[in-house]
Amino acid sequence: VEECPTSRSTLSSCFQTAVEVNSKPDPFTGSFVKQTTYSFSFVADYPAFAAAGRYCLPSNITMMAQLTEKFTTSGDAAMFHLAQILQSWHVLAGAASVSFFLGYIYLYIVKTIAGPVIYGTFILSTLLSLGTGIYWIIGTHAASVDAAVATHFQAGSGARASSMYVPSTGSMEVDTAIGGLFLILGIGVMIFGFCVRSSVELVVGSLEATLECMEDMPVLLLQPLFGTLFQFVYLLFAFWGFAWVVSIGDVAHYDINSGGYTPKGLARSFSFEDDELPYVFVYCFVAVWGLELGYAIQHYAFCFATQAWFFSPYQNGSKVVSQLSYLKGVFSGFTVHLGTLVFGSFLLAVFQIAYAVLSVIHHQMKKSGDEKGNSVANGAAACCLCCLKCWEHLIRYMNKSVYLVTIINSESFCHAATTVVAIMIEEVAALAILEGITKVFQFGGVICITGCGCGMTWLVLRNAEAFTNPSSPQFVPQPEFVTAAAGLVCAGVAAMFMNVFD
Repeated sequence: VEECPTSRSTLSSCFQTAVEVNSKPDPFTGSFVKQTTYSFSFVADYPAFAAAGRYCLPSNITMMAQLTEKFTTSGDAAMFHLAQILQSWHVLAGAASVSFFLGYIYLYIVKTIAGPVIYGTFILSTLLSLGTGIYWIIGTHAASVDAAVATHFQAGSGARASSMYVPSTGSMEVDTAIGGLFLILGIGVMIFGFCVRSSVELVVGSLEATLECMEDMPVLLLQPLFGTLFQFVYLLFAFWGFAWVVSIGDVAHYDINSGGYTPKGLARSFSFEDDELPYVFVYCFVAVWGLELGYAIQHYAFCFATQAWFFSPYQNGSKVVSQLSYLKGVFSGFTVHLGTLVFGSFLLAVFQIAYAVLSVIHHQMKKSGDEKGNSVANGAAACCLCCLKCWEHLIRYMNKSVYLVTIINSESFCHAATTVVAIMIEEVAALAILEGITKVFQFGGVICITGCGCGMTWLVLRNAEAFTNPSSPQFVPQPEFVTAAAGLVCAGVAAMFMNVFD
């Protein structure tokens, strides 16, 4: 806006109402004319001040509170908040830059403390379990402990076990058993820690190698960005092709005069002949197969780059490897091991399509179950869905390792899968610890980076004059929503960094 009113002596034309009038439909075609009349009238202005060079906000406190409520709870709030977010793009860019910096700091911290954190977790779990068990048993037998102390040490004063507070079930035997379970748990954790010491060392070495690889090949941090871009472009063309395939069916229009109902928007449906439905099904299957193949090539390229780094010799304390190894992996996937990738993605596509088909059947059974009580079939379908999803997750988890074995040993999919299964059986403890600690570091990284980014954004928006002064072009009336948008940006950057742990 160029200027805002400063008194009530001026008038402005304001929208009042919109009246729609429909003409009588044509008896043959059903066509009709809709005429809309928009009414405006002059209304007295009120004193206002310019905000961010775009808005005139009322100077009156009461009117300002009403406007704030309007832009918080009404449907216009979304557009208002979106305008604030777009206007604050430089704040979001700053939050993304800070997140990148925090991501590298977090990776360095994890590389430094990975070993102490894992060993410290075992030690702390052991001490807490043993301490809790001893405390629980002493508290349960407090009277006997006090009597024994008084008898053997002739101590009639000082600390007394009976003054300890211990949660009780009301039964001394059960309380003693609970204390004993804590003791057994502590001893078990200690024995388990000694037994898997070599596995823990392997996990620590794996984490350190992963983070060192990211230091030497920072381009791998962009892999999630490449994956998101591929998914967007592929789905765009997939839906475009699906629209063409669906168009082979016959279009059935609704009768606009049926029952006096006039549908709004696109009111039509498609009907297919028996020989046309297989085309739609095959297209859906191939589309899902192609999407999974794209994911497989991305995983293969990532594994190709990491193994290239792993087998490179150290030079002056670091490994020198080409930053184009990821692209070389894509080329290798298409030219050397395409059959392996096609087969692995085919398995996932089969389970996904089977899950989708069975989901439709389960939905229909659930609807019919509400009417006819077909609960047995409904439960059986639900169990089948659960099994299909479990197998899909298992194959998806194994495929990453299968592609890595394929790159190193140049084996087919089935032979590489056999090797992976043998390794998983042999190193089950190490894999379990690695999977668990990886999820902890990933979750902690996303929370820390996102939290720090949001906190810094909030402090800047609340304290920098450029964002708090209403006359400033960068003024942000409601920083909460810009901070939330910055949080999403920071979470996306954090996810890119945490993806390296996979």
